[in-house]
Amino acid sequence: MKKLIILSSLILVLVGCKDKRIEQSNKNINKDSKNVIEQSKNDNPIKLALYEYKDNQYIKTKEYFSSMDHMKDIAVFSVIYTDQDIVNGSNIKTLWNEYYNKYENIENYKLGYEISFTLNDGQTFDETILKPLDCFSFTFSKYLYIWLYDDINQTASWYSHLEKDDYNEKTIMSSIKLMSIYESDKISSPISLTVFTYKDDNDFDKSGKYIGSSKFTMLIKRKN
Repeated sequence: MKKLIILSSLILVLVGCKDKRIEQSNKNINKDSKNVIEQSKNDNPIKLALYEYKDNQYIKTKEYFSSMDHMKDIAVFSVIYTDQDIVNGSNIKTLWNEYYNKYENIENYKLGYEISFTLNDGQTFDETILKPLDCFSFTFSKYLYIWLYDDINQTASWYSHLEKDDYNEKTIMSSIKLMSIYESDKISSPISLTVFTYKDDNDFDKSGKYIGSSKFTMLIKRKN
């Protein structure tokens, strides 16, 4: 009987040690995976901001006030790979390339946007945009229209917004136009507009929310 008790105890100890080793191994795997993701995010060197064009200058815009009149454009905002307050010049394509070329090995990064706001009844919209869609296809299209533009891959002085079928690996969604529409008066909060750069799925959480560090957020507020 004593031998049986000793043998049982030894089995329990060995099993317990094995389970602990497995648990520790899983912790190490999770830790290593987290480190890979953190490293991926921290590798992104790109600084960027949203700019409004005024008088041969692009002015970094953290806050923008709009009357939000029905079926009226709010504004067009352009992206430049810098966080300077003012960028002198009128040609967005030239300015984009000037700041883009100051970085090395960023050709695999792309631009994305996030728009969020709350309605009077408490309903909240929060959409991540990685490709152009028809303006009626966004979740918030009853309240706000948006159009995306590729100002960089253009050869003509006039060009239209991006359509879904226009998008490819070379597309650069370098500017965004917003319009308030007939139900925009139901928007109670500022409209939060974020632009970000990303490389792959490691820059997003399981819900598709951007978790990288290369981003810029502005608020669009209704004029009193």
